[in-house]
Amino acid sequence: MTNRKGWLPVVLVTLLAVAAAAAGCSRASGPAEGDPSPPESQPAAEEQENHEGGRVPPAGGEEEQPVPGGAGMDRPEEAERTILLEGMEETIGVRLFATPALWPLEFSTYHPDDWVAEAFLGERGPVVRFTVAYGGRRNDDAYLEVAAYPTGIDETAARRRLADLASELGLEQVSDRDHRYPWSLAEYVGTGGVVQGLALGRHGDQWFHVHWHYPAEHADGFGPRQALILEEWIWADNGLPLDPGK
Repeated sequence: MTNRKGWLPVVLVTLLAVAAAAAGCSRASGPAEGDPSPPESQPAAEEQENHEGGRVPPAGGEEEQPVPGGAGMDRPEEAERTILLEGMEETIGVRLFATPALWPLEFSTYHPDDWVAEAFLGERGPVVRFTVAYGGRRNDDAYLEVAAYPTGIDETAARRRLADLASELGLEQVSDRDHRYPWSLAEYVGTGGVVQGLALGRHGDQWFHVHWHYPAEHADGFGPRQALILEEWIWADNGLPLDPGK
C-alpha cells in the first residue's frame, strides 16, 4: 500500500509554486485593478515655451493677452521736469503714458500731469491724444495727437494721406529746410485763431503723423509742454527716442 502521508506534502508544495508563478506573470503583464495609473509624460520643453507670453491658447481657455512691456515703459509713473515758460524755468509734475499692448506704434512718454492722455480708435485709425486739462477743466481744442496709419502702406500713400488731411484743415506745406522736427518727412502748418500743424513720421514699416492743435492764446504754455512730450518719447521695441539725434 502506498503511503499517502508521504506524497501529500509534495503535492501541496507544487500547487503553491504554480499559483505564485501565475500571479507573478499577471503583475508583469499590466497594472492590477485598483493600482494607480502611470504618470502622464510631461510636455516637451519647446511646447512649454510656446505657452509663455500668451502666444498659444491654454487648454480649455481663451488666448492669454500679452503683458505690456518694452523699453521705457518701466519708468516711474510720476516725475518732475523743468520747462521754459516765457523765458523762465518752471518745474512741473509729469505722468508716464504707455501705449496699450499690440498698439501699432508702441512707445512711452511723459506728459504734464494736468493733461489727459488716452488711446482710442478714431475715424482714420488708432490715435493717442494728449489733451490740456488745466485746473481739472478739459479743453478739447488744445491737444497733441499721434495717429497711426494702416499697416503696409508705402511712402507715397502716407504722404498723400497727410496731404489730404492738411487740405481738409487748410494747412500749407513747409519746405524741407524749414521743418520743425528733424524726424519728420513732411510738415504742414496753419496760423490764425487756432494754431495747428502736422508732421509725418515713420518707425520701421509703420507710418504715423503728429497733429498739434491749440488756441493762439495757449501758445506760451502749450509749446513747451508739447516739446516735452515729444522729447520724452521712447520706442518700446528699441529704446530709442523719437528724435534720433537725441
